Amino acid sequence: MKFFLPRICLTGALVACAVLISSVRAQAPAAPAAYGKAADNKNYAQQLVNDLMVENPELYSAGIHATPPGSSEMVIVAQTKDLIGKKSSASDLKIFNDDQVQFQPEDKGGGNRFIAVVSRLKASSGEVIGLAVLSFRSDPGVTNLSVHLRDVALLNELARKLPNHAALFGPMR
Repeated sequence: MKFFLPRICLTGALVACAVLISSVRAQAPAAPAAYGKAADNKNYAQQLVNDLMVENPELYSAGIHATPPGSSEMVIVAQTKDLIGKKSSASDLKIFNDDQVQFQPEDKGGGNRFIAVVSRLKASSGEVIGLAVLSFRSDPGVTNLSVHLRDVALLNELARKLPNHAALFGPMR
């Protein structure tokens, strides 16, 4: 026994499927926007991060979070990774608002261990202008205390180079 569907029925079913598929696609969440590339970032904050990495081999990565002019949200404005423009996390904002310092041990496998230190970033005037995230290599003999002391020294060095918040967003020098 053979069944034959009228051509109109088949065409109508295809149209209905196409409409259904397009409505499902319209409701699907959009892919997250790609963050900016560190290599394309040409502000002074990025230059400071780049210089930190060159001058301090004990660093694995570095980043600066701040609120760009005209914005109300803190984001990553300089970083060794391609995360430029990523919103600061709730835990980052808590550190900023509560004037905390946080140590985050990281294990990348293969014996690669790091200690990330998240702390407030100040300008030379003492104004709090953002957050610095410095990730130190955790070699034998490295302790939280030694990392904290090195972090404070690097933060003081950054502060001497930053007269104010606006300087972060100026051109590379």
